[in-house]
Amino acid sequence: MSQHPIASSTADWLDDLLVDPNTGELLDVTDTPPEAVANDLASNIDAKIDGYAAAIRRWESNAEVCRQEEQRFAVRRKIWENKAKRLKEWISYVMLTTNRQKVATPTTTAQIVANGGKPGIDLHGDPAAIPTEYLEFVTRPDMAKIREALECGEKLPFATLMDRGSHLRIK
Repeated sequence: MSQHPIASSTADWLDDLLVDPNTGELLDVTDTPPEAVANDLASNIDAKIDGYAAAIRRWESNAEVCRQEEQRFAVRRKIWENKAKRLKEWISYVMLTTNRQKVATPTTTAQIVANGGKPGIDLHGDPAAIPTEYLEFVTRPDMAKIREALECGEKLPFATLMDRGSHLRIK
């Protein structure tokens, strides 16, 4: 019997057999030597790739649904965070205007406390007037210039153009 059956439910079969349900990573589920798997896959490869492509499309579709849900939930999360922030600001304002540093109830303690960490710095005037000993300089390669020089045939001792590689496209 084939290690990689072809069925109308190929995607379900792949989900059950080859994918860790917690991580989505492909599992090594057989002790079959790679040569045997390759030979098995080579038989009736068109139908198998068709089934595998259906699984890939389904998984990519599921990933897109999750991406959209992430965006939707991010908007909802931001709404809740803003509500909490505004209410905290209002409580803080009320406590400060009524000169109360602390309010304690049986279930909650609200207290005005100083912020931790280092104090902020307010820079005044023209940033160009700051002496160089108080500036930090970031040096990074100009990838566009390097690419242009390499594409024009210039030999650079510190860079070479890499192979663009290839990928599988499923249509």
